[in-house]
Amino acid sequence: MPKACISAVVLLAEFAEWSLHNNRVTTYEWRCGYLTGFVATLSADLLACDVKPFHVTRWVDRQTTWGANSRRRAIATIKRAFQWGVDQGHLEHSPLQRLKMPAGKRGETVITEEQRQLIFQEASDTAFRDLIVLVQETGVRPQEVRSVEARHVDVKNEMWVFPSSEQKTGDKTGKPRIVFLTPTALEVTRRLMQQNPAGPICRNARGRPWTRSLIRLRFARLRNRLKGKLPPDLCA
Repeated sequence: MPKACISAVVLLAEFAEWSLHNNRVTTYEWRCGYLTGFVATLSADLLACDVKPFHVTRWVDRQTTWGANSRRRAIATIKRAFQWGVDQGHLEHSPLQRLKMPAGKRGETVITEEQRQLIFQEASDTAFRDLIVLVQETGVRPQEVRSVEARHVDVKNEMWVFPSSEQKTGDKTGKPRIVFLTPTALEVTRRLMQQNPAGPICRNARGRPWTRSLIRLRFARLRNRLKGKLPPDLCA
């Protein structure tokens, strides 16, 4: 006899719990955002084995503000959760196995020096300007800027060093992530280290670590204030 099927809501909750203990904090955070959004569209009594691809595609299609990469990441998260269910023995097979992944879109927006100066002029506080400077000078993902701590900084060699356990490809490569700093980035880093010797050094005007959603909000406001003067898809 086939074994009883776990409910979809319980399966996704257990996957979130597993992600909390087995993934980096940043990975867990964005996965939780997608999982929470998807769960809100499901009935409590829907079994995981009865979930269909259209449950996912309908949910994604309603997110009119998402770009191609957000749509792809959302679908990948839900598919990963159901495959995890198979790996853990909750399911015989994933009902989303045949759900196709949409193509991602590579960001190619280029801003001019004039636009760059407009951005710095419009940034309303030092904390936001520091964030923009570090993103610009290092070229790293915003999540790395908001997660760097004093313990990651090698001042002598002018670089950030993230252990393999704290960086995106560390599980595969076993190597640390090294970010070389320009003189400007080093200057900002040293100042922020003195201000925040423990925890993330890059913080907002209230002294709190930047979050993914807050960075998005600040750039959305920036685009609105400079509408017509900056690319409409400008982001961190």
